[in-house]
Amino acid sequence: SNLSAAYWDQDDPYEMSGDHCFLAGGNTRLIKALCEGVPIFYGKTVNTIRYGNEGVEVIAGDQVFQADIALCTVPLGVLKKKAISFEPELPERKLAAIERMGFGLLNKVAMVFPHVFWGEDQDTFGCLNEYSHQRGEFFLFYCYHTVSGGPALVALVAD
Repeated sequence: SNLSAAYWDQDDPYEMSGDHCFLAGGNTRLIKALCEGVPIFYGKTVNTIRYGNEGVEVIAGDQVFQADIALCTVPLGVLKKKAISFEPELPERKLAAIERMGFGLLNKVAMVFPHVFWGEDQDTFGCLNEYSHQRGEFFLFYCYHTVSGGPALVALVAD
């Protein structure tokens, strides 16, 4: 309710600069290349993260993983719920930011059509609904025809 329709789109001056692109084969190829030689453990639930000048310990059940640094990329809801204990506690400014931030649900709906009707040179396009209670419904469309080989759109639906 506080945004101007002129600045609703994701390519506004406050976003990252540069061209957007789709990776043929999906982001998994990039992730696999970045993870080459890095041990990855699946099915672990982190209970505690201890950190300080001597490094970090990530505790998952009865296992302790030690490292120089750790990058914590858990969902905001996990942080709000305090499902992971930080020792020492996170700084007050970070706790306050976690408390202030809101979050919702973002779904993607993939659709395949008989032909490309949205323009061959389109990467994305958006839709600003007339009714404010429907503004998150199908507001941004990614055109996948250039990377999928077929007339496919992926729509974002936010709640």
